[in-house]
Amino acid sequence: MFAATHARVSRRPAGVPAILLALSVVWASPAAAQLGGLVNKAKDKLVRDAGDKSGANAALEGEPVVFNDVIIELTPATLDKVITGLKASRARLGGASGRQALVAKRDKAADDAAELMNRHGVEIDRHNEKRDRIEQCRNEDLGQREAKRQEDLSQRAMTDPELRDKVMALSMKAAELQSRGDSAGLRDLEKEMRSLTAATKADSAAVDKACGILPARHPMDARIRALQAEQASYDRQIRDLEEAAAAEEARASGLPARQFAMARERIEMYLARVKSNSRQHGLTTPELQALNARRADLQQVM
Repeated sequence: MFAATHARVSRRPAGVPAILLALSVVWASPAAAQLGGLVNKAKDKLVRDAGDKSGANAALEGEPVVFNDVIIELTPATLDKVITGLKASRARLGGASGRQALVAKRDKAADDAAELMNRHGVEIDRHNEKRDRIEQCRNEDLGQREAKRQEDLSQRAMTDPELRDKVMALSMKAAELQSRGDSAGLRDLEKEMRSLTAATKADSAAVDKACGILPARHPMDARIRALQAEQASYDRQIRDLEEAAAAEEARASGLPARQFAMARERIEMYLARVKSNSRQHGLTTPELQALNARRADLQQVM
């Protein structure tokens, strides 16, 4: 039975699947040819429709947009102003001491700190554990001694009129400074009041003996902390520069800051949809026409 079946199947041309032979008979008829033409037309229409809804080849079919004192129409004149502002911002951010240079310095500081941590992290941790134990011991001991001195001072104030008058004068001065909101004066007064109960040299010597002298930080730990501080400094400089550039772009454009920021956000959304070949939304037909006309200029400055 298998041999007979094999003989029947083998009568078709070699290498041509049966399904293709069947289709060749169907499509050979005039009706099938007409149907094939309709299918091809439908496929072409689907492709055209998909292209019409794309970003890069967007049909200029916008949507209604409600404009107000923040959302302004992206007319050719508005786009000119935005481009002028963005060019001013780029100029402010550029240069030898611009944002790119600051980012490179910040990243180098971060990378150097990470490298040192990877190489010396274990020994730094061991050193810090010992240092933390000593520091905790010292703080607890000194705190107990200071509390004892405060208690002794309170007892003395009840029997020593001169000391009592001094403490009362300091308290009245503190109330006066607080009522005036003089924070600097309060800090200075706090130092003066704490000096009455501060640890003496004898206290420090006793704490050194009981807990040990607080060791310096591990050299690599100190270097890592310096690099981290450097990184934070560059971060602040970058933020300050970006804020200055943002103020400069609005000023140069001649638009209020909120209007400029919203216009820029809408343009960024337009360009993002162009890049992803997505349908545009939230833009009117005239706005799409203006944006498409200035697309290359906008892509250059954004």
